Amino acid sequence: MVLGFPGQTTEEKMKNSIFTLGPSHREPLDGVRYPDIVLESVQVFECTWDRSHPHEINALEHHYLLRINKIVMHAKWKKALLAGECFPCLPIDYGYRDSLHFWFTEGKRPFAVDLPKGHGVTADAVLDQANRIDPEVTWDPAACALLAGVPRIFLKTVLEGCVAQAKARGMRVVTPEFIAEIRDKRAKDRPPSLLSRIEASLQRHRHEGVSAAPQRGTLATESSP
Repeated sequence: MVLGFPGQTTEEKMKNSIFTLGPSHREPLDGVRYPDIVLESVQVFECTWDRSHPHEINALEHHYLLRINKIVMHAKWKKALLAGECFPCLPIDYGYRDSLHFWFTEGKRPFAVDLPKGHGVTADAVLDQANRIDPEVTWDPAACALLAGVPRIFLKTVLEGCVAQAKARGMRVVTPEFIAEIRDKRAKDRPPSLLSRIEASLQRHRHEGVSAAPQRGTLATESSP
């Protein structure tokens, strides 16, 4: 393993790179040269700096808003993502170093951790925001109680989705029965959990004796939503 060091030039770092670079999948623009992408990557997000958002500086950190232009994946992994049947073997690097060493860890079997409790919004907060989404649709307080605990950052998106489905059905009031119906449908449509997909993939690799070498198959691209 050859590690880079602060102060090295790009040419010095790239000299020992084990990866293959290829051209961007974005539409070409006059005077713009997009960075190359790593062809062995499982997934690449090609982004552009959104300069309409303020560039924030916090001590040594610079905060930028990036807009996703293109998502690039190998066709194999795109299919696996949609079908939930496979998971790539990925190394994990914590990126930590002290004054003398870089520190790494070997990959081990993943384990599940429950989501933190008590950090979501209350039923009253849900009701307050829900009735502001659309004046044509009102909410039963009991339906709002079913959404208590949703993280605040996701609440508006969840409420807007519920209202859109209610209006598509010609409903004027969102009821707890309707929320339960949405949840049941999502549960049926939800792909297998990440842990189950990882376990299935590991079993398949062990059974087939598949090498963990990088995949170099056909690339598939997705435009950002």
